[in-house]
Amino acid sequence: MYCRERPVDGGKGVKICRFGHKLSSADQEDSARRGAMEQRKRALHLDQALLQRRILASRAARQISAKQPLYEMRPAAGGFTAADLLDRLRRKLLMCQIRDINGSIAAVSVTLIIAGLGPLAAADEPCGELDECRVLIEINASDGDLGFHVLFDADDWRAARITDPNGRMLFREQAHASLKDQLLTENFFESSEPVCEAGLADDEDDVVVTLPEFFERFPAGLYDLRSKLAKGGELAGTTLLTHIIPAAPANVDFDGSAISWEYGDDLGECTTFPDGFMLAQESDIVGYEVVLEPDDPEGFFSFTVRVPSDVAGTSYSVTVPPEYLALLGPDAPFEIEVGAIERRPNGSPGNQTFTEEGGFCNNPVQEDCPDEDD
Repeated sequence: MYCRERPVDGGKGVKICRFGHKLSSADQEDSARRGAMEQRKRALHLDQALLQRRILASRAARQISAKQPLYEMRPAAGGFTAADLLDRLRRKLLMCQIRDINGSIAAVSVTLIIAGLGPLAAADEPCGELDECRVLIEINASDGDLGFHVLFDADDWRAARITDPNGRMLFREQAHASLKDQLLTENFFESSEPVCEAGLADDEDDVVVTLPEFFERFPAGLYDLRSKLAKGGELAGTTLLTHIIPAAPANVDFDGSAISWEYGDDLGECTTFPDGFMLAQESDIVGYEVVLEPDDPEGFFSFTVRVPSDVAGTSYSVTVPPEYLALLGPDAPFEIEVGAIERRPNGSPGNQTFTEEGGFCNNPVQEDCPDEDD
């Protein structure tokens, strides 16, 4: 029990006692920090709701004046009606952003791609008191698997934890021994990637997690990340996870010098969806990641580039540097991956859906590529 004196009218004090332990100054500071974080969370929720209303009103005004439909429905296969999707859209604006279409078109070259890497590659920077942070969903539409990715960065911490929007602790780590003395900074990890449909399992013991089940595991909303500092106290930040999933890039091709693709209309092998699920509109895509991965077991460096959507325009084509192709040698086989990346409310990259295509080779005429058995 601890007591303190509280002044009352007339100048005399009244001693008030309470059971429990008196909070230390460090505990009081931590409590104040937590309260401030909760206030920032509530403010962010309000800001997001206001942003959605403004975007919706702006687009509605333009489209009504042009006599265009207010919504572009892109339902996934599964028999959902437009009315169902519209109702979900109205009730879940946070998870179904309406965005303006960027109509700018620019020729794609390697120089332009590299120049555009900066803003596309960023996470939430800063992320509250952390240097950066991000959580996202990644789907491999070709293999039919899905995973949860986390990135956060802060200086000189010894322990960290992540809490989901429902207050459940998802992750906790603690440095020990020499690593505790050395301290930690950036951390990135991926969950395992179970298949999304039972028919994709190679063995009856393989784990299967459908997209509705995955969404239940990782709800949309704000994820709280905290790092405990070596000098005492902790740093905290929040980042948004949405359930807006890009469609899998379609018609991935290579003509001997350039990789091309189109924005798709499904999730490939993943075909089980939550009620009211909608794929991201093409205008909700912040950019694309393009990877050329040689099959040679000796291991050449892969060619990887991220293309901002305002640079890619509608051409969706990336020229592979001839100097790189020369390193592969004639007819060298390789695989191509193209990933569509969601644009989150703050403009940073979010969820990703990849398509993988094989059977290509380093030849100007792809029909002349040797058979894989040759």
